[in-house]
Amino acid sequence: MKLNDISKRLALASAFLMMLGLFTGVYISMAMTNIIDANVRMVVASHLNALLGVFWMLGVGWSLQWWGLDLKKASLMAWCLIVANYANWFITAVKALFDVHGVDFIGSNPNDIIVVLLGIFVVVPSFTGCGLWCWGLWKDT
Repeated sequence: MKLNDISKRLALASAFLMMLGLFTGVYISMAMTNIIDANVRMVVASHLNALLGVFWMLGVGWSLQWWGLDLKKASLMAWCLIVANYANWFITAVKALFDVHGVDFIGSNPNDIIVVLLGIFVVVPSFTGCGLWCWGLWKDT
């Protein structure tokens, strides 16, 4: 495996996430017209999470040309970002159906489950991936 392979993996993950983000636009229109009972603002957030995740992963893939760490750390960073961005899109899309924010434990099962899922699949991998990204770029400076 080479850094180029990891860049390609991030590009492919970005392409599929872009497609999912675009399809989320249909979900937005269905929520806006009450075909689906979902919080429209959260569905829009899911759509934007996908699109912003695409650009983040593309930026990371492009910047690997300056990577200063080993391939194992680059692969771990890529997988962390892929998991975090897909989970951010998906969990936000699902929580819109339950109209729960999932930002703090409030004793409501749907909300508290979302808090845990976001922590495990979005927050931890995002910080891990971004930390590795910063470290890998800083290592050679």
